[in-house]
Amino acid sequence: MVTALVFLLQSIAPVFQGATATSADGYTHCPDVDRLDRAMGVFYERVYYRDGEMLELDTAAGVPAELENSYRINHAASIFLLDPAGKLHAIFTPPHNPAIMIRDIAAIQSTWR
Repeated sequence: MVTALVFLLQSIAPVFQGATATSADGYTHCPDVDRLDRAMGVFYERVYYRDGEMLELDTAAGVPAELENSYRINHAASIFLLDPAGKLHAIFTPPHNPAIMIRDIAAIQSTWR
């Protein structure tokens, strides 16, 4: 089933997109992505580490240069299906079942034509 899901995603790859961006300074959250995430109820956070310990930083005050590559992005594992106009049609929550996703995506996309 995973192979079938990969095939489906490859067949729509030219129009399949994820939301990502980098802020001007490369450290703080990007306002456009933040607005989209809030509107859709998506969770994500950048968590910084030093010597294996999680740090609490006020990123609005800036991030020390030595920490620029010392973070992880924690995020939701849900998959949001939007049509080409940006309308939300489905939210696939974990655990992801490829067979059900293939069936549901195909059914939903058939209504877009």
